[in-house]
Amino acid sequence: MLELDKIRFDGTTQSRVQLNEDTVAEYAEAMREGVAFPAITVFFDGSDYWLADGFHRYHAARHAGLAQILEHVIPGTKREAILHSLGANANHGLRRTNADKRKAVETLLADAEWATWSNVQVAKACGVSEFLVRSIRDSIFDKNEDRPIDRTVTRNGTTYTQNTANIGKKPEAQVNAAASPALVAPSAPEPIEQTSASDAVQEDVDEYAPDAEELALLEAEHKADLRRMELLLDSDEPLAAVTEENKKLTAQLAALQLRLNSLLNEKSAAIDHAEKAQRKADRLAKELEKLKTWISENNMGAMA
Repeated sequence: MLELDKIRFDGTTQSRVQLNEDTVAEYAEAMREGVAFPAITVFFDGSDYWLADGFHRYHAARHAGLAQILEHVIPGTKREAILHSLGANANHGLRRTNADKRKAVETLLADAEWATWSNVQVAKACGVSEFLVRSIRDSIFDKNEDRPIDRTVTRNGTTYTQNTANIGKKPEAQVNAAASPALVAPSAPEPIEQTSASDAVQEDVDEYAPDAEELALLEAEHKADLRRMELLLDSDEPLAAVTEENKKLTAQLAALQLRLNSLLNEKSAAIDHAEKAQRKADRLAKELEKLKTWISENNMGAMA
């Protein structure tokens, strides 16, 4: 058990936008009734204990009038505590809001070192999708201003620095060819790195396994996509056709992302409601046991 007064959380280790006061009050009530909670996570740098996971539990213990709390200590610095906190609650505890996820990503991208990480690395550290990281990075760094060119990339177990200055740019020869009046037919469009809706949000929806009907629908959609590609390749103006199709797919992806966010929020609310109901049921069960004990003792006294 660690004394609450020894725990520090003033070093920007809190990754949420704000605490949920209702959750703090509910946890505090449960703690006063003796309910055991998981240990909080702190990083110890030799002098200070930096809180990295368990902010609602910490404040609930304060509200409950406790002096100590169960802790899990990890040797490390305040900076390591911050990094740990960014991915906390991705799979447990009070589910993060979209604003919480965005703040976690922005924290990494605002750091000189962490900003050089690839979108995939940032997404993994924050427990979010690569699609979210990419959209936030693009919103922070305007295409016309300087942005970190060198990215730290890890692939197949090897970590190296990648220069991203020319990513997304067409080769000069291809640009000149596109502008040439002697061009008879446009060349095939440059392959685009595909990031489908399922890839973009994979980390957020791993826990949702599609049923047979959903798989059948996905297979049908995949066949339809293949058919559209065949029609595009047979078109007299494949580049224009691909551009138009890309616009449609982008709009569909945005709609799917909005729907997914809505479903995740609904699931979060349902889980929160279920957890509250379970805790209330546990408290009622304890009260019932106390009542039974009181009745039994009084009956025995009357019989005596």
